Amino acid sequence: RERLRLSNSPVDEYLVEWLEDHKRNITTRTYEGYKSYIDQRIVPYFREKHILVKDMTGDNINAFYRYLTEQGLKGTSQQRYHSVLHLAFKTAVKRRIIPANPVDQADRPKSKPFIASYYNADEMKKLLEIAEKDELHLVILLTAYYGLRRSEVLGLKWSAIDFTDKKIAIRHKVLEESGEIHGYDVMKTKSSYRTLPLIPVVEEALRNQISFRDEMKKAFRKGYCTDYEEYICTDALGRLYRPDYASEHFALLLKKNGLRHIRFHELRHSCASLLLAKKVP
Repeated sequence: RERLRLSNSPVDEYLVEWLEDHKRNITTRTYEGYKSYIDQRIVPYFREKHILVKDMTGDNINAFYRYLTEQGLKGTSQQRYHSVLHLAFKTAVKRRIIPANPVDQADRPKSKPFIASYYNADEMKKLLEIAEKDELHLVILLTAYYGLRRSEVLGLKWSAIDFTDKKIAIRHKVLEESGEIHGYDVMKTKSSYRTLPLIPVVEEALRNQISFRDEMKKAFRKGYCTDYEEYICTDALGRLYRPDYASEHFALLLKKNGLRHIRFHELRHSCASLLLAKKVP
């Protein structure tokens, strides 16, 4: 009876119900992303079409992609909608609400390949020199040397640093969700869990951070935030840096010092490029 009800439900209503049921399986950030796709364009479009779940076809979905194109969305953005729809109807197939996934019958939107920018060795050297006196020096240094994701560098904890065996473990991440910062011990992929050598320049920066933190604690006393003491990348008041702030501040730092613009994430690409040039697999 439940399968019959869902099969005869309008597509827009099914998608809203599916997302709320699927919410427990995904992070808050992912849920918010899916919800924005469904609420902003998917639901308004299909509500007007009055299509039932059982009647959904690949042609209906291709028509939706044409609508997205008319709305000015590029292929990469359309692929995100494609992923949400495919996942939602995959669930419908799994629950035997419909016999086949109509998204498989549609034409997956195409996108132009993204070509990342990155710094060469000279540019990276200049960046690190300029960033040495910047509040995000440690964040930039760690990202540049280890090619960390933004969530990984901000999620680094002191427990991940082994000063004795000279190792640094990537095990945690930080995400900003609904205006709040949340730490996670679950990484993006299995390969995201890794142990790297603690190189001298980074070890020195980390020890300087410990000294700086202790000085700030004494200076601000009760005004110092102790909520994030387990994390490495905190500001003068002990507060954890917001991921978006790191990106925004990084862009301003480059502009202020006349450096070529790259995204914060492209420090990761820069690291990979320089390591490949040194024959590191």
